[in-house]
Amino acid sequence: MMDPFRKPPNDRKPLFEGYKSFNYIIFENMIISFLVIGFNNAIKIGIQRHLEELQHEEKEKIYLKTELSFLRQQISPHFFMNTLNNIHALIEIDQIQAQKSIIKLSKLMRYLLNESQQGTATIREEFEFMTSYIDLMRIRYSDKVKINIDLDVKEDYIKIPSLLFISLVENAFKYGVSYSQESYIFIDAKQDQHWLIFEIKNSVSPLSKKEKGIGVGLVNLQKQLDILFDGIQSLNITESENEYYVRLTIPLEND
Repeated sequence: MMDPFRKPPNDRKPLFEGYKSFNYIIFENMIISFLVIGFNNAIKIGIQRHLEELQHEEKEKIYLKTELSFLRQQISPHFFMNTLNNIHALIEIDQIQAQKSIIKLSKLMRYLLNESQQGTATIREEFEFMTSYIDLMRIRYSDKVKINIDLDVKEDYIKIPSLLFISLVENAFKYGVSYSQESYIFIDAKQDQHWLIFEIKNSVSPLSKKEKGIGVGLVNLQKQLDILFDGIQSLNITESENEYYVRLTIPLEND
């Protein structure tokens, strides 16, 4: 039997509780909206930064290629000046040998204009170019200058940046050869797994002892190495009273 004094149950929720749920929904939607907007902005900023980095890297590549091309162009005039002086001196002594030397020089010019412009060459091509240059330089000097070359690289088909060694060879002749006393130039190259080691050792002439500073060729070479290998390479120079020694180590990439 129902108690007449008992109040009927109230199924309606308090108005305050419904109002609280509505505010919570609004707050929740606002948080989600802020997160979505923030996430979208973060993506836009990330994409913009990535594009800016790509543009910067592209500009850096163009700059480095331009600088490297400029450094390579500086090699040719110096190289030709030395070689033409040698041939000029030979013309009065042996015209036939001078003619042969001009033919050899034309081949070197073709190498400079073709293969070297591509930026790379095989180790074999680089060594052939270097030994041809040495043959032309031998013209000016007597038997008092000892030149020994030992190029022992089995995988000489691997491509490397071109014109890396000619500056070192030029410096050896410029500062290491004396007309008044015996002098020498020793060149050695070998492969140690994925590295090419190039060593050149020469005597120090009395005239070069009076000159101070580092030659332009070595400065250009160091810049080229930094651009090409980004510090992976190793260029060590040791100088004593009577001897100059350079050891250049570069990485090899076997395609």
